[in-house]
Amino acid sequence: MLRSILVATDASSAANRALALAIEIAVKHEARLDIVYVVRDL
Repeated sequence: MLRSILVATDASSAANRALALAIEIAVKHEARLDIVYVVRDL
């Protein structure tokens, strides 16, 4: 059973799809979801 999920995102379309999937999984398993927003170094 999952207790927590960590998702890193950069707000790209691929990352947003991964985040949506992580949300579904977290809800299904009643797991904690931590999200880290990654900023690209310019």
